[in-house]
Amino acid sequence: MKNRVDASVVTINARSFEKAIGLLAGKVILLYGAGGFGVEMLRYLARAGLPVAAVLDRRAAEICSLEGVPVYTAEEAPFNRSDCVVLFSIVMDREARSGIIAHLRDLGYAEILESQSLRCLLVQPDDRGEESISDYYHRRAADIRRAEGLFTDKRSLGVYRSSVYAHATGDYSACGQWESPMAEQYFPLDILLTKGCQRFLDCGGYTGDTVAQVLEREQAIEACAVFEPDSGNYARMAGRLMGLEARIGQRWLFPCAVSDGAGICGFSQGTGSGVLSQQGDCAVQTVALDQAVYDFHPTFLKMDIEGAELAALRGARGIITRDRPDLAICVYHAVNHIWDIPLLLDGWGLGYRFFLRSYNAYTMETVLYAAIDRETR
Repeated sequence: MKNRVDASVVTINARSFEKAIGLLAGKVILLYGAGGFGVEMLRYLARAGLPVAAVLDRRAAEICSLEGVPVYTAEEAPFNRSDCVVLFSIVMDREARSGIIAHLRDLGYAEILESQSLRCLLVQPDDRGEESISDYYHRRAADIRRAEGLFTDKRSLGVYRSSVYAHATGDYSACGQWESPMAEQYFPLDILLTKGCQRFLDCGGYTGDTVAQVLEREQAIEACAVFEPDSGNYARMAGRLMGLEARIGQRWLFPCAVSDGAGICGFSQGTGSGVLSQQGDCAVQTVALDQAVYDFHPTFLKMDIEGAELAALRGARGIITRDRPDLAICVYHAVNHIWDIPLLLDGWGLGYRFFLRSYNAYTMETVLYAAIDRETR
């Protein structure tokens, strides 16, 4: 694994989502999982002109149909199981996934493919121009090596090296060994985060699930500030946190996206979290944290904002420099974020220590943690 991060010596291979799903043409496709990831995969396949024969889900009796596709339990689906390909489309821990996949094999489903092996192909560099993918990696080789030097613990180095190697070569086989339990996402048990969650700043608040997770760890917190641009998610988040108001001193809730400044931007609404995009199906307000919540004084800053993390961090430089909160920043939405985000933060000279943890297959759900040593804060 030592030399796998060296982009100047590995063989760079282009990865294509369209080519990969094209290999499913002519097959009877079944999709396992009727949640948000399942809907996302249904839509990808529909856009590619690949029909899904059925969705398999334990809740078939209550769901019945998903986006016009019938839903059955795996045990009752009326198909020749040896002729089908099952796309496993649930985000869950490795052991749980393995157990369900083993059960499907016991039922006679011969071909099972993890949908994350397809979705990871959509993760591409967001700073690549017209150059070839090989030239891109060679141009960024020095940055890739420099960022590697910011990590010192074995697991962080394993996550970093396997992620960079996987996206560069298309070989994801080394990634699985570095998965951590999903229950620890944003709050790892093996990393010393020093500031605590009493003033929790959540970018990408979704339905308030991460704030609720904080309150599972804390009896009460002083304040939370939560940003969520998706109107449906925002309404659910606001209602959820209202029910927890007795345990939160102050609630600052913003139906906005976080970026490096104020403006209006296109927004593509997804099945879970949406993404800023000029080709979006609606428009949302963007704000910079330094402008919106400069007086909040966070002790913990979390970002999971579908690829807007670099811009949002630049828009939060003042807060981060002054308050030096613990950081949990997602770095899996674009190939280059796993090196560019730690390099950005390290370049500010604030004394952060950096860690990486990955919580799902094929580099997905990878989070960068940054903390200040107790003696230097």
